[in-house]
Amino acid sequence: MMFKNKIGIICQARLSSSRLPGKVLYDLGGENAIGLIYKRYSRMLDENYKFIIATSNLAEDQAIINFCEEQKINYFAGSLDNVLERYYYCAKKNNLDFIIRITADCPFLDFKLIPNMVKIFKDLNIDYISNSHNKTGHVPDGFDIEIFKMSALSKA
Repeated sequence: MMFKNKIGIICQARLSSSRLPGKVLYDLGGENAIGLIYKRYSRMLDENYKFIIATSNLAEDQAIINFCEEQKINYFAGSLDNVLERYYYCAKKNNLDFIIRITADCPFLDFKLIPNMVKIFKDLNIDYISNSHNKTGHVPDGFDIEIFKMSALSKA
């Protein structure tokens, strides 16, 4: 799918989970969640799509940065507590027009949902779309995707 705009798949990741700290780097049968997600999403990357791990700039998340550097995965380190700010500066640094938000603690997300959502997003020329906020039902946990324009993120 060719677009004139730069689209970033930003995957938020941190090690300070309260229920299962460090889960995004746990071994899942030879691959951790970040590696698995990147491997799955790299199939759809082209000149229009960029994949970025957005983590915090705290020392405890340095292991995520180290992993990204070892695997040559783009990353951004920003605020732990202000995720909106982290997304904003990540998108700004990468000159993104559109942001696709996913999370590293959902490694089995069906990446094939994204092109359909991007098409709807573009065809309707809307600022925001989500597959987890509708009145007819909710996608299963771990399949949440949000897409929004950088201009809308700037306003927020």
